[in-house]
Parts: sequence; C-alpha cells; structure tokens
Amino acid sequence: MPLIIPLVLSPRQSSDPDVYVPLAARAAGVPERDVALARVVKKSVDARRRPVRVHLTVELYVDGEPEPEEVDFRYGDVSGRREAVVIGAGPAGLFAALRLIERGYRPVILERGKPVAERKKDIAAINRNLGLDPDSNYAFGEGGAGTFSDGKLYTRSKKRGDYNRALHILVRHGAPPEILYEAHPHIGTDRLPGVITRIRETIEACGGEVIFGARVTGIDVRDGHVAAVRYVRTGSGGAGVDNAASAEDTPGRTGTTRHIASSGITEKKGNGPTTASEIPPETSAGAGNAADTAAPGPHEAGRANAAYRGGNHTATGPLTEKAGTGEIPEKTIVNKICHESGSRVYLTDGAGEVITEARYRCGANAGKGSREGNGTGHGPKYVAGDGALYGTDPHTAAGPPGGTAHPGSSGEYIIETGAAIMATGHSARDVYEMLHARGLRLEPKDFAMGVRIEHPQALIDSIQYHVPERGPYLSAASYSLVEQVGGRGVYSFCMCPGGFIVPAMTAADESVVNGMSPSGRNSPYANSGIVTQVRQEDLAHLQDRYGVMAGLEFQRRLEQEARRRGGDPFRAPAQRVGDFVAAKPSSGLPSSSYVPGLTPSVMDKWLPGFMAGALRRGIEAFGRRLRGFVTNEALVAGVESRTSTPVRIPRDPATLMHPQAEGLYPAGEGAGYAGGIISAAMDGERTADALADRWDKR
Repeated sequence: MPLIIPLVLSPRQSSDPDVYVPLAARAAGVPERDVALARVVKKSVDARRRPVRVHLTVELYVDGEPEPEEVDFRYGDVSGRREAVVIGAGPAGLFAALRLIERGYRPVILERGKPVAERKKDIAAINRNLGLDPDSNYAFGEGGAGTFSDGKLYTRSKKRGDYNRALHILVRHGAPPEILYEAHPHIGTDRLPGVITRIRETIEACGGEVIFGARVTGIDVRDGHVAAVRYVRTGSGGAGVDNAASAEDTPGRTGTTRHIASSGITEKKGNGPTTASEIPPETSAGAGNAADTAAPGPHEAGRANAAYRGGNHTATGPLTEKAGTGEIPEKTIVNKICHESGSRVYLTDGAGEVITEARYRCGANAGKGSREGNGTGHGPKYVAGDGALYGTDPHTAAGPPGGTAHPGSSGEYIIETGAAIMATGHSARDVYEMLHARGLRLEPKDFAMGVRIEHPQALIDSIQYHVPERGPYLSAASYSLVEQVGGRGVYSFCMCPGGFIVPAMTAADESVVNGMSPSGRNSPYANSGIVTQVRQEDLAHLQDRYGVMAGLEFQRRLEQEARRRGGDPFRAPAQRVGDFVAAKPSSGLPSSSYVPGLTPSVMDKWLPGFMAGALRRGIEAFGRRLRGFVTNEALVAGVESRTSTPVRIPRDPATLMHPQAEGLYPAGEGAGYAGGIISAAMDGERTADALADRWDKR
C-alpha cells in the first residue's frame, strides 16, 4: 500500500518537489533513496491566518511497492453499431457520447454551433462590436458555454457520478494533471478549447459523429415514445444555395465525405459549369437536376429528375427514371413515409396505407439500418421534412428536404430514432419553447440573476492573503461569498481570478455578461457574478400570460433593458461599486477588462426593486467581511443572467427519461440537473448509462 503523508508547508516549499518529497519521506520514516514514486494527491491553500500555508498530501511508493495503474477508458470502434442521438456538444453531450462509446453504442451529436476553431472567430467579432452569430458565440458552439470560461471543475455534486473519473477523462484529453489533486481545479479558457477538440476527435476516431450547424427544432413523440429528432442547418456548416461543397470544404460535417446543396446543381467547387469530370462521387443536388454524367454515384436530385446515366442514382421528387437496384415507374410520387421490409421499400401516406412499392434504395444504405449498412437495422433513418426517407446519412439525401425548405435554406431534417439525450445548455430558450409547444411538460424553478463585479486583482490578493503582494508562489486569490438578505440568498457565482468580463448574449438586442480566466490567471482584474434568488412570486406579473415560461420572459426582458441602458451594441451598463451601494450615479468608470466597452448607468433605477435592494445589501455585507471589497476602484456591470435555467425538463428519477416521452433523456445544465462543467459532464455520463442499460436489456 502507498504511504499517504499530509504536510503543511509554505507556498514556496509546496511548489518545489525537491523540497516536499524529502520532507514527506522523513515524515513517513523511510529513506528518500527508497522512494520510487511520489505524487501530490491533494493541495489547498489556507489563507485564514498569517502567514499563508499550503496543505499538501503526498502519496509515496517505496521500492518494491506496485505503482498505481493508469486509469483505462475502453473507447472501441462503434462504427456500424446501434446509434443514439445526442443533442448538444457541451460537457453533458460530449461525456454522454464518450460513455455511449464505452457501452458499445454509436453517438451522433447534433450541435447548433461551430467547432472551437471557427467559434473563436465569431467570439472575436463580438468583442470588436462587429456582430453576433446567434448560433456561434460565448454560449453556443463546440464545448458549450464552459469552453470560454474559467474552466472551473469544482462541484459539490460528487454523488452524481464519478468525480475523479471525469477529471481523468479530461487529463487523458490534454488537461493539466494538477486538476487531479487541486482543491479547486480549473483548466483555463486558453487550454480548455484544445481539450474539447481532442474529446471530439476521440469520438470521431471511434466511429461516432458530430454534426455542426444543426439546430434542433423538434422532438417527435408517437404513442409516448420518441420517434424522431428534427433539425435545420444553420450558418455554422453545410453547403449553401447553389453548390454542394467538395469533401474537404464542408465544415459543418465531420466523419463523412458526402455533402448536400440546398438547391441548384452539384459540382466539385465554386460556381463554374458542371461537367462529368468536375462532379465528385457521392454528391447531391437540391431543387435542380443531378448531373447528366456517368461519374460514379450516387448522385441524387431533389425535386426534378434523377441522373439517368451510371451509378446508383435516386430521385426524391415527382419524376424518376432508372435508379439504384431496380426500375421506378414514371411519375411515382416519392414524398411519403418509407417502410422497410427486407430489400423492399414501401411508400405510404403516413396513415399506413401502401401507395406503391418500389424496389430501389431510398438512399445509400436504406434497408440496411446503419450508415455502414451492417444489416443490423438499428440505425436512425434520416428523413426530409415532407416525410420521405432519404437513407442513413442526413446530408447526402437530396434536398431541399421538406416542405419548409426555401431558397437559401437547407430545410428541415429528421432523424428517426428511438432515443435522444437532450444535453442543450440553459441559454437555448428555443429548445424550451419547442418542447412546450409540443406539449412536453416543463417545470418552473427558482433561479438567480444579478450583476458581475470586477476589482483589481491586486486588491483581492491583498485582502485574501494579508500581504501587499502575493509573490510568485501563490495563485491569484479568489473568494466565495454568501449572505442572507431578508430571507433571500445573495452570493458570488463563477468567480474568475485574473480574468475577464465577456459579452455572453445570444441575441443582438440583449446585454449579458459572464466571466472567464486563462490558465495562468494573469489578468490584472478579478471578477465574479453577484446574484440573488428569483422566486416564483417575483414572476407573478408574468405568469398569467406566460405560465411555466414566465422565468424565461423575465430573464429576456431584463437582458433587453440592459441592452438599452448600454447604448451601443455589446456595450454593458455599469456603475462603481461604492456608488451602487450608496445609490448614487457614477460620473465615470474605472478601467475594466470588458473589451466591447461600458456605459455609466444608475443600475438600481432599472433593476427590479427586489433585486437591486438585495444586491446592494449583500455587497455591503461582503464589504464588512472583506475589508476593501466595497470601493469605487471596483465596478458592477449588467446583467449576470445566465447562472441557471428558469425551467427544468422533468425526468423520472429511476429511468432518467421524460415522463411523457420514453427515450428522451434530459441531461446537464439546460435540463436543470447540473451547475457547471464537471457536474454536467457527470450527468451526461449518467444519462448515457441509463440509455445503454435500457438498450442492453432489449
């Protein structure tokens, strides 16, 4: 057994293994030369008294003692396996996908935003006041809202899954090993994007798939069971109006080489004339004609004629010619629901009545189940909005798919599946509205809103460490504060030492602020949300009209008011902290990390009365606890509104499925079951296990 040695050291001693390893060996009573391995398993800073001390727990392995085995994750090849849809590529969605792979199932992730590298460009545009992409910003995109945050991994929800396991997964994908033992681990916004990218690469390498630019618009429920997931293509991926991109040019799709244009004629690249030599294999045209070419297929036409020369060509519109594995009668209407029986595909009117029988393939692998055509019959079927089954690949089916399609839009896609993990974030209001409109129950819940406070980091260091300067061996100081004000909680949220305030809105008519920190926490500023509870009684004026959605409307209205008070796009209203507590205007503002700019505003004049009063008294109380906290060197900016979701998507505590939709697994922050990166990740794993357990029994 290894020896567990607790030490109390100075900050300098704790940073140097040449110092703390001999001290640990001496405390263990073993010669230092006999120590084969020493590793830190816990580290925390105690700044309650002077001087600051560091509590370090060291694990020693002496000669002859077996060293610890590395944590192993069995990520095998799931190509061709039964598929599960995961909605959202945030922590819950990504960890759910990894767990599905471990359990032998193939995840297909639908993410409304862009990959991290492209998402960074959209975030840079917001900071430069150049515009906002509603599907690619600080809240939406690969990795979710946490990708561009402090990357804090501390959670009190350690009962919701294996906390250490989640940390080991992050380390496996490039997170620093220090997160395994630090009391309050964090990765940092400069490192976390790379970790997220490597997680996605693991998913793809194992045969899973991530579809970017796929905003979910519907969950079809039939007889109490999930039947399909609907989504539309956003500007975050896929080909445009005229031409299907070549295999190397479509950013929205990963793990595939087949692409679709929403209308026009497919070609290899650009807008030039189409010739047989320019058309790549396996491309699709939308509303026009597939190429008249003998190039290898399949080439597919949407609403006109399938190509009539060579390959495996399939039409999805009114007129068809020779196609695939057989003859299709002229003028067969192929826009109904396809049912498979052996090698035959039956077209029905949706009510079950067979209209015609066509011995052909609706798509590349129709009738075979998965995209690989392994004959299992388990894979989701990809269907256009008009009900026609196009095969097993959502972006190789001819377009525009569905009655909602119009020029410039790739229309609505449908994946027929019996299971979906709903792992969207709490900023995805359209998801709540969609579920509500479809009659799926939501539950209102209390949440929190407020402001983001920013101090000079040196001030927080001096308050917390009791020294003029913290020196090179201590990290930027943080704080965690809570106060009861008239029975209403006021507390700090997402404290970012050495960080930046960032614009976290998802619509141009909102002002929303959040915080983030790089791994070094080396910004001269410290910021934190200071928020207070919003209860159901605070929403009484909205509940008659908005019902369960009253919290979302309250949130939206306050964000829009903050936008009006900020003035120019992306500027945020702000006030000096001392002036805010004293309820007087600020003539100017101190320097800030908020790049788009700040506008002086008397915050309590437009914040709801209960909120302004609770925040003022709470900050005043924090100032009595941390002397110097209330100062006009600091500022508050608004609004901090996306701390948690105002609604919960209910789930059965045993099955983790929505009580009205068997096969729908709400997960993570957006569903109301997590509060941060690590708790969301663990909840994603938990729902994936519930899904896999159910399928294993079948």
